[in-house]
Amino acid sequence: MLGGACRTCFRQLAQRQAAAGPLRLGAAANIATPGIGRTAQRCLAMESVAALGAGAAVLGGGVLMRNRPRPVTPPCDLGMQSREVPGTGGGRIAAFLEEDKLVESCYDGMQTLHDVFKRGAMVSNNGPCLGWRSGQNKPYEWVTYNEVLDRAAHFGSGLIALGCKPNQTSFVGIFSQNRVEYVVADQASNMFSMVTVPMYATLGRSALRFIINQAQLETVLCDEESKVMLLLTFISNNQVSTIKRIITTEVMADEVILMAERHGVQMLAFNEVVSLFFFPLQRLGQQQPHEPVLPSPDDLATIYYTSGTTGDPKGAMLTHRNQIAELGGAVGHFQDTIKFGPDDIYISYLPLAHVIERIMQLYLFTHGARIGFYRGDVKELMSDIQALQPTCMATVPRVLIRIHDAVMAKVQRSSLKKRLLNAALQSKEKQLVKGILRRDTIWDKLLLKKVQEQLGGRVRLMFVAGAPISGKILTFTRCAFGANVFEGYGQTEVSGSGTFTIPGDNSIGHVGTPLACNLVKLVDVPDMNYFTEDKQGEVCFKGPNVFKGYLNDKKNTDETIDSDGWVHSGDIGMWLPNGTLRVIDRKKSIFKLAQGEYVAPEKIEMVYNTCPQVAQSFVYGDSLKASLVGIIVPDPDVLISWAARKGIGGHMDALCQNEEVKSAIFHKICTIGDQAGLMGFEQVKDIFLCPDQFTVENGLVTPTFKLKRSQLKDTFQTQIADMYQTLDLARDNNNNDTANNINMNIPNVELKQGQ
Repeated sequence: MLGGACRTCFRQLAQRQAAAGPLRLGAAANIATPGIGRTAQRCLAMESVAALGAGAAVLGGGVLMRNRPRPVTPPCDLGMQSREVPGTGGGRIAAFLEEDKLVESCYDGMQTLHDVFKRGAMVSNNGPCLGWRSGQNKPYEWVTYNEVLDRAAHFGSGLIALGCKPNQTSFVGIFSQNRVEYVVADQASNMFSMVTVPMYATLGRSALRFIINQAQLETVLCDEESKVMLLLTFISNNQVSTIKRIITTEVMADEVILMAERHGVQMLAFNEVVSLFFFPLQRLGQQQPHEPVLPSPDDLATIYYTSGTTGDPKGAMLTHRNQIAELGGAVGHFQDTIKFGPDDIYISYLPLAHVIERIMQLYLFTHGARIGFYRGDVKELMSDIQALQPTCMATVPRVLIRIHDAVMAKVQRSSLKKRLLNAALQSKEKQLVKGILRRDTIWDKLLLKKVQEQLGGRVRLMFVAGAPISGKILTFTRCAFGANVFEGYGQTEVSGSGTFTIPGDNSIGHVGTPLACNLVKLVDVPDMNYFTEDKQGEVCFKGPNVFKGYLNDKKNTDETIDSDGWVHSGDIGMWLPNGTLRVIDRKKSIFKLAQGEYVAPEKIEMVYNTCPQVAQSFVYGDSLKASLVGIIVPDPDVLISWAARKGIGGHMDALCQNEEVKSAIFHKICTIGDQAGLMGFEQVKDIFLCPDQFTVENGLVTPTFKLKRSQLKDTFQTQIADMYQTLDLARDNNNNDTANNINMNIPNVELKQGQ
């Protein structure tokens, strides 16, 4: 227990901090607070976190008694979150559903995406809808729901005046980053029964040409001159021939205009703001208005092209019914316990060309919330978030990892700061276990508020998708931000997510329970030794959110949707005892080694990527060889810091060529592999350290950050050949395990956890 003097110090500190605001982590060397006396100064300089924690408890006790927080009430028993439905071949649904019936909608009368937006206008009382920011120090500006609907009517009417038909034969390409005009064009298509086809530059030129030709796009909305030039180059080279008109959201250079004229492409400005050279499309729509031609639920709404690791992209056709069912599933999953409304603000920065961002926005529109767009520069994303002060956001693990690492790096230099932060997180985690999430504890006021302000200080909900997230990062985010963080899993072919964690479940290591709109089942994968009798197998989905098929691609459609209507994901999952799903492996990309063992490289990469020193990994196996090799991209911050402590100097290129560094990372990933239960044949026997990350720009990953294995193999074919040659020599010389031989002349330097 703290003595009376110490308790007095903490009371004084709390009183002054209430007036002065949070202690800043970056200024913890100055944690001494003038004016509260020498005794207090000494207390704050104490290294004992136990004493500080006790002081926080004394301070907070009275408040807790008066305003005891209540845990989030789960919609079902956390011990059994899904149940099997008879007659479905092992299909499971969410346990909170009262009947064995899937949700197909969320609100009466809401059957199409146009209905979604109309409902948002109603429940918000025509409140603010879309926001943007025109400069670094500028505030967000907003347009209302009805203003968006008016602009959509003008945009759609303008297209019809130009010759587009208000029906399913009109495909409208959208080649733009997230912005107001994107949503207006999208809503116009929903209003006039047209079909949107989102595109993004990181697909690559070949994929873009394929999309334009397969979808026979005549109309494309572009936001940048470089994108317009790319389309015109395709036309100039006779690589595409269908484009008749391009609508731009920016002013174009003279040479772009002349090039379009030479090739008979009509250029139009989106609105009056960029109409210096082109007739504004919206004015044309105002002059020649057309009555809406509303779609039916089974009409196509969007074709999402999924970027494959090999081959051409596939155009997943999603109907209005599909996406309304997905919305219904999400509402059923969250609405009873997590309320959304017009006061909620969402930051939009994940690409709208990906279905998860589209569904998130539709969910917010359904409840009349506001959506603010970032300015398109990831370097300024945090600035935009802090200006917007969102209450909810969708994100991907790498964003949360960067926040976690930045916070930890800031406190690493001071043992006091580090212990204070650890004590704060431990205190919050104790409440988290009880289902309590809050931002008003003494720890929030003293320490964590500065962390929360990195995301604007008001975030109460986060949705994580796109890649697996570690339990450590998930727990840190929940505790540090006091926010509900939900993890989802799914794919474009099921209109977004097929599972989500439920409110009140803050456990880790799973992706939740089936969404209320679909069944989930597992099927045997004998080649990989996964069987449903062991609660393991390939994850499959079935429900009204399942896509219609791939555009003009019966072969891939038949391979993805079986005769009973189940979508086969290619992922391996397992049912946990509490009825939640854990994704444990990947069916695709498996190969057989020379000794006949099947290997799933993505499973191994997922394990190796948990190593703090590893940013990315690529595991390769030759079917004529008996072992695996790996290309490892080290985390530059961690590696440089570790090397400096070991007295190893140099930049990333030099460090990656250093044998001591290579040995340390090799032994670390092998240790992690052993701990994760990898078999001997699943462990790499040699590695090459690459200083440069695999990126979309260098063609080594897809826009959704999946490895392009064929391109990686070609890029590193020399290094792969060298590693196998070394392994062969080591085997011939020693006839022992190659993992021991490859490093026999290299110092055995272990990297400890956290170093």
